[in-house]
Amino acid sequence: MADVISEIRKLLVAKKLVVGTKQVVAGLRASSVARVFVASNCDKRTRGTLDYYGKIEGIDVVVLDVPSDELGVVCKKQFAISVLGVSK
Repeated sequence: MADVISEIRKLLVAKKLVVGTKQVVAGLRASSVARVFVASNCDKRTRGTLDYYGKIEGIDVVVLDVPSDELGVVCKKQFAISVLGVSK
């Protein structure tokens, strides 16, 4: 799990992260997202939507062991983050 967190930090520095459910779903629809990270306490409806679009596009949806408030800290934000996308 530490390797996934370090990968997220590297992507944050490279400015390749898309933050938020609406932006990630829009990116999935437009095929501009390569991978999706979901916090452990993400809403089931949101997770279902991401899984659906992920299957259509053939993109990995990775469920993290980290809750949304800790994911916000990892991304150096002062708010909880439940969904992250990696832009292509």
